[in-house]
Amino acid sequence: MDATGDIRAHPTGKMGSMGLASRTDYETIQVVVGGRRDTGSYLELVVKGTPAKTSNILRTASDMSGGFIASARHPLPASFIKEHAAIGGISIALNLGYAMLEAESQGPEAIMEAVRRETQGRYIGRGQVLKKDVHYSGAFDIGTITMEDGSGNELTLHVMNEYMAVDQAGQRLTTYPDVITTFEVATGLPVSVGGVKEGMEIALFAIDKQHVPLSSSVKDPSVYPEVEQVLGISLAEYGLKGI
Repeated sequence: MDATGDIRAHPTGKMGSMGLASRTDYETIQVVVGGRRDTGSYLELVVKGTPAKTSNILRTASDMSGGFIASARHPLPASFIKEHAAIGGISIALNLGYAMLEAESQGPEAIMEAVRRETQGRYIGRGQVLKKDVHYSGAFDIGTITMEDGSGNELTLHVMNEYMAVDQAGQRLTTYPDVITTFEVATGLPVSVGGVKEGMEIALFAIDKQHVPLSSSVKDPSVYPEVEQVLGISLAEYGLKGI
């Protein structure tokens, strides 16, 4: 089935629940495995209930197991998936991977250009990471990363596990559900929040939401407030605009 709960990464399970987060009439089953046996943090968990409540339980399980879990959740009929999922998401990811592999022999710049060409995205800035102020709290990496934009200005990347928004001098440049990611210039490959280091040269890349399939999750206003509260910034007024 060529469908995903979200075409891009997101911090909360609710953001990948295909519009189920605010529904109280749907009982989900969520199955979780995480942790390591050698440290005593391994666990398995099965929970039933509303998506909103069970998603919070999964977050706690992730924190207890060391910050990472694998889960299977939300058994749903194919008709629901067809209507609410991000259709075509798996094919898009595979085709992008093939394009990157094809460009690999030509070096880092060719890889990054292949990504831009394949996705209709744009590079917002390129320069050195000036400051990384990200801390771990309750299974989330939260904070900001400040980088040069290549023109003598600074960009602020707002982080909650993933890049959720980018500001420049108080002006919003891109916001979830736009796809936002960083590339290490030396390799031409994506580098996650955890891999970004101060002094590293990175390229900041974004794909406007109009160029990616959107699931019902990102159109659900109920999934935004908890992330906005944690980050202290507005997301919904930008993210929901035009969808």
